[in-house]
Amino acid sequence: TLTNETTSITNEQILDGYTVNLTADGTCSEPADSSNVAAYCVAVSSSNTSTIIPPVRSARLNTKGKLGLRYGRIEVTARLPVGDWLWPAIWLFPTNSTYGTWPASGEIDIMESRGNSYQTYPAGLAPNTFSSTLHWGPASYLDRYDLTTDSYTLQRGDWSENFHTFGLEWDARYIYTYLDTRLTRVLDTSFRRGKPLWQRGGFQNSRWYPGGPFIENPWENSTSTTGNAPFDQEFFLILNVAVGGTNGFFPDDQGGKPWMNGHRDAPLEFWQ
Repeated sequence: TLTNETTSITNEQILDGYTVNLTADGTCSEPADSSNVAAYCVAVSSSNTSTIIPPVRSARLNTKGKLGLRYGRIEVTARLPVGDWLWPAIWLFPTNSTYGTWPASGEIDIMESRGNSYQTYPAGLAPNTFSSTLHWGPASYLDRYDLTTDSYTLQRGDWSENFHTFGLEWDARYIYTYLDTRLTRVLDTSFRRGKPLWQRGGFQNSRWYPGGPFIENPWENSTSTTGNAPFDQEFFLILNVAVGGTNGFFPDDQGGKPWMNGHRDAPLEFWQ
């Protein structure tokens, strides 16, 4: 929903001189001791700094603190939304971040898609395609998701037209995602005893900076016998619909995108 249609916040306040503080009014769902409270629960608009109140409100449901999973099967039956710059996702995040900050403790994306029309958006980035991805690496700039990602494209229609089952099968030897039936696998990743993800990612040759010390292995103390760390810990499930973003999921200069990922004023460009 649009913020100016579902709250008392006006267009003028979205742009300047207004503070949303979900911690103060008791509606912030992030734990009080979390480092994310300020980012998730407080927003301030200022024309001087080109920061705005998020103009779109959207749901994010999760099972953190309620239900965790370490190995097993998950199936989510859903219809996905369509609409420019919508980003629906079904994914899992580590309960305890045992191996450190993202992506050292991993992330499992069962389904991510884009809502833009396939008539105006590039092939492979439209709402008739979804992707499944594992994120893992010792540092954010060493995320080797490129080795563990794949996608599935419908030949007719898109994911908003019918309900589909997006599934995950996970144990110490493998992780695979599937569509509707376990026979239709999308991402299929196996773990090998003799080649843990540290070696598969080539991290043993990575440095913090040119000429600097080598990156330390965050999974060195894992008790896994199959080399699947960080995917040997408990994760929780997240269902959400994001809107926009500047991390590259929506590439610049594609489909009439009205903001640039590298611009400080990207949220304002989106709103305008």
